[in-house]
Amino acid sequence: MTTPKLSDDAIKRIKESVYYHYGFTAVDRDIFLIDEGLRGHYIILHEQHIIQELVTQEVSKDLLIYRDKIGSLEYERIWFEKSIFKYLTLASMCYRAGISAGAISLCRTAIDAGLRERLAEHLAARDAATEADLPIKTLESMRQLQDKSLADLIREASKEKILNESDIEEEFSSLKFQKQSSRKCQVPILYTNDK
Repeated sequence: MTTPKLSDDAIKRIKESVYYHYGFTAVDRDIFLIDEGLRGHYIILHEQHIIQELVTQEVSKDLLIYRDKIGSLEYERIWFEKSIFKYLTLASMCYRAGISAGAISLCRTAIDAGLRERLAEHLAARDAATEADLPIKTLESMRQLQDKSLADLIREASKEKILNESDIEEEFSSLKFQKQSSRKCQVPILYTNDK
């Protein structure tokens, strides 16, 4: 059984869904290229797989912009050294496979791990007497932070001036899903009641 050709209605649904849920406009050429690439692979939920590929491409564009901003070598160094990227890679794989709950959980874990690492590095740099002490101090800081919740990490990072809680609040409130009446999201719950 072959996947039927995309109808004009299907293309319209894909574009509306991508714009509504992800906030960007899909281009016909990208939809057709992805459709061709997926043809014969997924008959069921074909439109959903096209949407997932479009979103993945859009995220990749942002990563490439960031890579160009900081330089390829620094980007690769960060990519291989930081656990946040390992979790985000797994989250991306879950998303592409249609495992939404796994993608959401791994994104939250990535935020937690990234903040924990950043905070440990900051505390180690503050407390280390020499450059040679940094790895040991970082490990000690990671051990001290291992039982802290995401809410505790955010408070600690705010106290250390690594980030500002109001900046986090502003970022979450600017997300597209905040403006949709069909979504029930209260930003403070994302981290203030976290235990």
